[in-house]
Amino acid sequence: MNLGIFALAPRGYWNSSGPFPFPFTCFSRPSHRLTEAGVVIDYQRGLNHLLETTDAPIWLLGHSLGAAAAVQLLHRVSLTDPKGDVRYKRIRGMILENPLPSIRKMVKVLYPSPYVPYHYLGPFVRDKWDTIKAFESSHHSKNSIFSTIPLLVLQSERDELVPPSLTRRVYEAAIGKPMGLKNDHLIGKNVIQRYRSIPRALHDDAYTKPRYRLEIFQFIRDTISSHGN
Repeated sequence: MNLGIFALAPRGYWNSSGPFPFPFTCFSRPSHRLTEAGVVIDYQRGLNHLLETTDAPIWLLGHSLGAAAAVQLLHRVSLTDPKGDVRYKRIRGMILENPLPSIRKMVKVLYPSPYVPYHYLGPFVRDKWDTIKAFESSHHSKNSIFSTIPLLVLQSERDELVPPSLTRRVYEAAIGKPMGLKNDHLIGKNVIQRYRSIPRALHDDAYTKPRYRLEIFQFIRDTISSHGN
């Protein structure tokens, strides 16, 4: 299987331009500010670049906050392109590795004690990165792109940051129902949805495990064949 990787660094990451450092952040140009909306726009521009310069099938892969960004990217595509650009049909699947459920939920995970003031700050965050809400809202839209794109959710068995219960919650929001004892589901017109646990993996090292590579290989292989290629 011959695959290429396109990794885009959004504003504020790596060599991409971004906001001024603190305490001068407020003087940054709006187009350079590191916000959820800005990052998603950057990723959409990157996706559009791929769609315009190649005719190859595309799989989106995101880890942790990057997984939340991938979901918000497709959510934005659904909102800004309600008629459905045929180019987006070349997106053959989305792979979410230990996805963040939302910043609000993660605040309570990181500060579980109700006696710590940080425990209550979740509702006040500006950038929500609400993966669960994006999936749930898609079930009420006839034009949602999520109903046409296969999904693979990978959960590190020993994730020390995102609790496995919340990763499962993300997956259940995607399929629109409790997953029960099944790890494979179909939605829409037989669109593959999978949930897999990577044994002995932590939040940031799942990619070092053989099971990780095997699951991604099988998912790509199966989603290629499901499109007749």
